This record gives sequence, C-alpha cells and structure tokens, in this order.
Amino acid sequence: MTIYRLKAFTGGGGYPLIYINNELVGTLKNGGFDYFRLPVGEYTIVLSNTYPTWTSKNQVWDVKIRERSELFYKVTVGASDNAWVESVMKNVALEELSNLRFSR
Repeated sequence: MTIYRLKAFTGGGGYPLIYINNELVGTLKNGGFDYFRLPVGEYTIVLSNTYPTWTSKNQVWDVKIRERSELFYKVTVGASDNAWVESVMKNVALEELSNLRFSR
C-alpha cells in the first residue's frame, strides 16, 4: 500500500502522522510518499493531526489487503488546510510518484 501527497504550497509546511491499526508508522511530508508491505487482512489507516504542523481533521479509512493487491492513496490539501484522501489507479499513481520523494 502506498500513501502519497503531491507537492503543493497550500498546507506545505505541515505533515500528518501515519498510523496503521493504531501503530505509528511514519509521516507524510509535502511532496512525499511512504510504502507499506502489509499481510492479507483488514486495516484502519489514520492520518493524524499534528498541530501546529498539520491542522486538518484526522483522515480515517479502512483498507482490505488481498493477495497481490497494490493499493495507492493520494492525500490532497485544499483551502483552510482541509485534507482528503482518494484511492488512485496504479497507472496514475506511478506517474505522480515519479516526481516525489520517500517520506521517512
């Protein structure tokens, strides 16, 4: 599973913490991505508010990992630091990821 965020001015200085099933696993920098190799199963992902660096509400979604699944999630920050997460098709994600850096 890959979570990424395109580089943008809006919300650029802030970054959320990434939790998988309540375990802190990383951060998501502006223009960055992180990749997680997860076994088959169900997971809850949280991008957590880290005020003052990330003021958006927590973003929470459930993921079901199946055998050989490749999942890509894009985080976008809009006006007033509102953020949202969307599932992205592999071909689109790979093109966007080519311009990003690893967040860890």
